Amino acid sequence: RDVRRLGTVTLHDPDDFAKWEAKIGPEPLEASFTAERFREAISGSIRAIKTVLMDQTRIAGIGNIYANEALWRSRIRPHRPANKVTKDEARLLHKESVAVLRAAVDQRGTSFRDYQDPYGGRGGFLGLAKVYSREGEPCLRCKTILKPTHQFEGRISVWCPSCQK
Repeated sequence: RDVRRLGTVTLHDPDDFAKWEAKIGPEPLEASFTAERFREAISGSIRAIKTVLMDQTRIAGIGNIYANEALWRSRIRPHRPANKVTKDEARLLHKESVAVLRAAVDQRGTSFRDYQDPYGGRGGFLGLAKVYSREGEPCLRCKTILKPTHQFEGRISVWCPSCQK
């Protein structure tokens, strides 16, 4: 149940489904999603790294909350062009993106407002969030005040101007 209506349900015949599925990027929780495959998915774009992370044609399943968290953990500013992320930074961002998604799955998602999982339970990931929904509060790493922006597809991004370069 999602009152924000961020998801859709569409019925496809097998051929249409195959065409749709071919447009979706790799699944980050599969073993085949290596750091090199991640680097290939984000490279070549001059768009902001946060926008690229949320682009489902490049990588499946990384939404706004999880992109915020992975970028903070990796110390990468969400505004930085994807093609300016170094190989070492991409390796770390891959590791942290996977870690954030695994933690979110373990917590059954992120509940705020009235999100419920398929069994009627609330997701617990928001309690683990280090930046999301913490704008105006001190960074847990360096104590600099976290900044909000709506620059990326109108979604809130929260980031640390000191830690994230």
